Amino acid sequence: MASLTEISQMLQDFSEDRPSLKEHKNRDSLIRLLEMEMGEVKQADGQELANELADVIIFTLTLANLYGFDMDEEVRRKIAFNHSRYNAIDFQGDYDSA
Repeated sequence: MASLTEISQMLQDFSEDRPSLKEHKNRDSLIRLLEMEMGEVKQADGQELANELADVIIFTLTLANLYGFDMDEEVRRKIAFNHSRYNAIDFQGDYDSA
């Protein structure tokens, strides 16, 4: 299984020889694309949902690449932080009440 670092590199390699992708490699364009994809996520189900979530991840990692963030490291750090900050006992019921 590829790490987020490897997937981020794959995305950079993919966009290198595709000028139209390079044109949209800026914060505002990527955020607009993410917003559009999240709208599609809301309406999707089954395999379509998986495809739309993949698009969200792709645009998120592309945005992270723009800033040089190592999202593999960031996600691992955030999970560890959440694990230490939010006790499992507090998340046994309704998610909205947590």
